[in-house]
Formats: sequence, structure tokens, C-alpha cells
Amino acid sequence: MVLSVIAYCLGSWIALKAGWCKPYNLDKLFHRGEYADEAEKARLAQLKGKKISILSRIVGIDNEYTLGDKIIAWSVFCYSIIYRLGLAFFAVLLWNVASPWPSAWWGKYYYVTHLIIPIIVGCVSTVWFLWGASATASSSSRTSTSASSAPPTTAWCRNRRGPATPPARGFPVYFAANFCQ
Repeated sequence: MVLSVIAYCLGSWIALKAGWCKPYNLDKLFHRGEYADEAEKARLAQLKGKKISILSRIVGIDNEYTLGDKIIAWSVFCYSIIYRLGLAFFAVLLWNVASPWPSAWWGKYYYVTHLIIPIIVGCVSTVWFLWGASATASSSSRTSTSASSAPPTTAWCRNRRGPATPPARGFPVYFAANFCQ
């Protein structure tokens, strides 16, 4: 894997130096700087006035984060730094330096920290992603024009290999009608 990253970077650098390609203008791609529209410039000027705490900067939160983005960032920070590093590592380390645990406790420790807690985090993440996906699907189905009743009549997904007609019903028809146009 490391060799493939090195090969990609080296090949890109050689192609750039040899003149086979030119650097891509990311400001143009992301509509930043001189390529930004007036509404975006006004929004960014409004966001610049807001203060950000030092702790939020450490977590990586900036002015463009929504409330949902902040909840996600803080939950990842709390799980990885406070729980995994602080409680599951340093607290246990200090406890065992002061008073070593019996051997039977280590089995329970690994059971909780490596099985129970990850299962709980996985269940919460699954519900969270399903909720977000269903909200996205329901909002896009309200804005589309009868997606389930009028599937595309040409190829069910343009520029892709696959059957010439869509399946009779279900997710593939919804997908083809809403995302492959």
C-alpha cells in the first residue's frame, strides 16, 4: 500500500515536471477566491466575524460547521481522545501502576473495551446512517417527479454497463430515476 502511494506521488511529480500535465486550479473547482460567486463571498464575510474557542480549533471546528457537524466532531473527539486514550488507556495504566489488577479483570476489561463498547458505537452509527439516508431519500423523492411510477425508458443508468431496462420496482428504479439523469 505504501509503495502504491509512493508510485502515485512519484508518477504525478514526474508527469508535472515533464510537462505532460498542468497543475489543476483547485480554487476554480471549489469556487473559491476570484471564482467565488457573490452570495458565497457574503456568507464567508458573515462567518468571519464569529469567534471560535481554542478547544473547538483543536477539534477542527470552524465557522462553516453546522450543528450536526459539530455534534459529529465532538462525538468523535470524545470517543477517541477522552474515552479510548484517557479512560481506557491512561486511567487503567495509572490504576495498574498503583494497584495491579488480578488476571481475571483483564478478560472483563478487553470484553468491555474491545467488544461491548464497539458494538454499541456500531449500533448507534448504523441507526445514524440509516436515519440520514432515509431523510435524504424521502426529501429527494418529494422533489423528484414521480420517481417510482416513471422509470427511465432508455438505459436504466446512462454511461454504465448493465441491463437495457430497469428492474420492475424497488431501489434500483428509484436510484436510476433520481441519480442517473
